[in-house]
Amino acid sequence: MKNKKADIIVFISISTVFFIFIFNRIGLGVDEYTYKSAYSYYLTQPNYFKFEYGFHFLYYILKEIGISTDSFNNVVSLLFFLLTLLTVLITVKKGYRSLVLLSLIFSGFYIDCIFNAYRQGFAVMFVILSIHFYKENRLIKFIVSSLLAIGFHWSSILILFFIFISNIISDKILKKILLLLIFMHIFVIFIEVNIFEIFDYKVFINLNLKNISDAITSYIMKGGDSFYDYNLSWKLITIFPILFSLIFTYINYKYSLINCKIFIVTMTYSFIFIGMAYGFRNYYWALPIFSFLIPDLINNTKKWKVYSLLLYLPIWCFIGFFYSSILPMIYL
Repeated sequence: MKNKKADIIVFISISTVFFIFIFNRIGLGVDEYTYKSAYSYYLTQPNYFKFEYGFHFLYYILKEIGISTDSFNNVVSLLFFLLTLLTVLITVKKGYRSLVLLSLIFSGFYIDCIFNAYRQGFAVMFVILSIHFYKENRLIKFIVSSLLAIGFHWSSILILFFIFISNIISDKILKKILLLLIFMHIFVIFIEVNIFEIFDYKVFINLNLKNISDAITSYIMKGGDSFYDYNLSWKLITIFPILFSLIFTYINYKYSLINCKIFIVTMTYSFIFIGMAYGFRNYYWALPIFSFLIPDLINNTKKWKVYSLLLYLPIWCFIGFFYSSILPMIYL
């Protein structure tokens, strides 16, 4: 990994494979039809737009340069991929870029974002950039990256808030939380722990806030499957990368490492909402942070820990890639 020339060769090879992969698909993901339809409508009615301002600006640029509706999805996928490469080049030091890229783009998170959940995908990359610029004390670039993240997905503001939360929680507490998360993620494979059953949303109704109650119920409980709706095999597939990233971080935990802290806080948030509809997408914020955290975790660490990571990554990629629910839609 510290061989910079080999790193460049592998980086270019992975990029080339995925570039070919984008332009040889034959179908679209679920949300892609929605975004394509919205773009088709936007070409004739540019004053109507229902998504965030960053995505709106992207539509405007594509319209101005003459991208057709038929080309829209591949062009957006390509732009997201190029943003990913740029993010890796900016935030990851030489010698580790191919490793980060491998763990990132062949994961279930990335397959879903590049061929389906565009808005969250773009937002995640800008969040990663925000974390990097925050670490580097580059205030202007941090603010710009943060605004771009929010401009693609409103929930980015939560993760950006976690950056500041991470500074006020001690490393000792976070490491204990990390250990608890490991056990709790094993526990929920077999026993349902739905935190939302603890809360009584009738309090909102009693306060004449029925609209808020309905909105919360709809957002959390309706609209799609939760983790607890999966069968055992899919639970294991979903939990595998989560558990490994938690365990690996716990073993290699480095104090005062801000992106490590942010990862733990984001994982905690993801676990709290694991029972909500499409709750797995909350982990789409956390797992990419882990990919970009890898160089810091393995720097000057014992060889057996590095080997365990190298053994794990092909399994991560195989599961994330070939067991993705999006893959059959775009290639079969």
